[in-house]
Amino acid sequence: MIDVAHDAGDASVSDVAVDSEFTQAELNSMILQQVQDALRRIDDGTFGKCLIDDGPIEKKRLDAVPWTPYCLKHQTLLEAAGRERNWTL
Repeated sequence: MIDVAHDAGDASVSDVAVDSEFTQAELNSMILQQVQDALRRIDDGTFGKCLIDDGPIEKKRLDAVPWTPYCLKHQTLLEAAGRERNWTL
């Protein structure tokens, strides 16, 4: 059997690696859900329309992020609202 020395630094590096893998898995799951939602919008004829105001999503935005449910204006507003909410924590 091989003796492996473990110290606080080793544990810290291991924790960071696990956290990083978990974060990546969460991101992948979120993107998969967004892609599935976009496929449903294709099926029901609402793909390319912003979920907030039913306005068109910019072609350049759809080319870059085809699963996006929001136009750039509303995505920006949602992100800003999320940042403001985080300040109150």
